[in-house]
Amino acid sequence: MEINKLKVLVSYHKPSTLIKNDIFTPIHVGRTLKDKESKDGKINLDDYNWLIDNMIGDNTGDNISSKNREYCELTALYWAWKNYEQIGNPEYIGFMSYRRFLIFNEYQYDKYSQNDTEKAYREVFENEIDDNILDIYGLNHQYIDEFINEYDVILPLKSELKLVNTNNSREDYIKNIPGVNVKDYDTMVD
Repeated sequence: MEINKLKVLVSYHKPSTLIKNDIFTPIHVGRTLKDKESKDGKINLDDYNWLIDNMIGDNTGDNISSKNREYCELTALYWAWKNYEQIGNPEYIGFMSYRRFLIFNEYQYDKYSQNDTEKAYREVFENEIDDNILDIYGLNHQYIDEFINEYDVILPLKSELKLVNTNNSREDYIKNIPGVNVKDYDTMVD
């Protein structure tokens, strides 16, 4: 695969294991809000400087970085749409979070049956992520080339969302997102 054929933006709002290579481009979302309090509190100067030093920000060119509290990661996608040349004008663009990955290593999918969804969730997202993450989850040319060359469309596996109770997400949805209708959440789960 050509290096510029695919770019995947990896959104960050605080320091974590850096996922970065010629495919994965880390982007600091909500960079213009550094002085504003968030659900995690105010970002300290060392953490902010780490983000500045290691990734692009969603606050350059045409951007909606200041709306990150309302639109979350969509500020990164808007930025990519309006500033495409800054990531090399790739043929394909993808998106993932620094702790919610695309997984190109099929073994990682096959490790769990659908009944073990909650166990898989805990292992992947609650454990400390180490520097081997790119190889473990196939976030490198070897696995990505295989997928892109073998498949016309890449879709997520069907998941039984009712099996995953992540910090009472239904209640979080109701409490933290102004103006929502809980029926929308229930429909998504169903």
